[in-house]
Amino acid sequence: DFDHESDHTKELIDRVAEFWLTEFKVDGFRFDFTKGFTNLLTGGEGWNYNIQRINLLKRYADFIWSVNPDAYVILEHFTDNTEEKELAQYRSDEGMGMLIWGNITHAYNEASMGWLSNSNFSSVSYINRGWSVPHLVGYMESHDEERMMYKNITYGNSSNPDHNVKNLDIALQRQKLAGAFFFTIPGPKMIWQFGELGYDISIDFNGRTGRKPVKWDYFGVWGRKNLYNAWAELIALRKAFPTFRTDNFTTSLSGAGKRITLLHDEMDAVIVGNFDVAEQDISITFPSTGQWFEYFTQTDVTIESTSQSFSFAPGEYRMYTTTFIERDDFILATPTVEQISKKLETNVWPNPFSNKVNISILSDRVQSADITIYDVNGRIIDSIFKGNLTTGENNLEWVNSKNVKSGIYFLVINTQLTREVKKLILQ
Repeated sequence: DFDHESDHTKELIDRVAEFWLTEFKVDGFRFDFTKGFTNLLTGGEGWNYNIQRINLLKRYADFIWSVNPDAYVILEHFTDNTEEKELAQYRSDEGMGMLIWGNITHAYNEASMGWLSNSNFSSVSYINRGWSVPHLVGYMESHDEERMMYKNITYGNSSNPDHNVKNLDIALQRQKLAGAFFFTIPGPKMIWQFGELGYDISIDFNGRTGRKPVKWDYFGVWGRKNLYNAWAELIALRKAFPTFRTDNFTTSLSGAGKRITLLHDEMDAVIVGNFDVAEQDISITFPSTGQWFEYFTQTDVTIESTSQSFSFAPGEYRMYTTTFIERDDFILATPTVEQISKKLETNVWPNPFSNKVNISILSDRVQSADITIYDVNGRIIDSIFKGNLTTGENNLEWVNSKNVKSGIYFLVINTQLTREVKKLILQ
């Protein structure tokens, strides 16, 4: 171990940092286990406030910023909140300040698995930690943590057979739900590689630090690509609208019905989700009455009283905004022209429809097919066909026997050769 108070140690770190900043033009550093940057042990495993460590890290940050004032200084620190707060806010009035890793893996994963008693992930908010600057790098997964999807399908809540978290499709939907309550909270975020595709191979596969399979084939699985698109959509919203960078927000993140309220001069937003595996009535406090827009369904609602209660299906989430935002086409996970094989010709009628829609699929060969109805959040609504399509015309129908509510749905036809998506409008 280094003698951290030695002038020789300090000079070594300074020289290495300066060389990488000037020679290779790196944009900053992420220091591992900065809790160990001290000769003084305070509390169990160095958790307690340590002024020696604080002064040393401030010194290194000052030197790095003297070389490049815009350089990032990121700490994997994990100490008492008072210490992390001081480091995060240090020289923040000059546009600097250190970024601190925030591990909220356990609570997010409990929520995604449908276990609610320990699912309060409110510490992902820098405001909830009492910080004045958004310098908390929140994350649900990292190189040190078990993959969320592995735990979803291994330990998920299976008490509701219609929303069994151990089922792959449901587990992926739960990751979309978690993402909706991760990316919409202001402040920097970190995601672990392939988490956006629902990587479900255990961290202990081939040893904890052993090589893991690189699953590029996940892009060919509709549910995984849909998760990818959903997270991409949320990140695009963060970049496009200052509402998602506001410092005026509140959270209520315990229990089944979780809520985020974002206030900004340009637009207000309320994100609501049901993390239970059963339907729940969730009370919502809107900041104002009047017309609000539900982003994912592209519908509107008139709020006559700021206190409202809505019914949410298991795993359902919504985003209400005071300004209408039109969804981009890429969000709906429809394939590109190059992806659509000419082996199928599909027609649906009537569309819009009130209770039953007819489906005609013209196939030039016998081929296996899986035909499913999804809602705009990627949840499976109904499986209407699983078997072989015949050569020629195949006639099917979807009857709204489950009495799902009016809105936009997607008919997804998966075969060995292609995937086709048709938008359905239920009135």
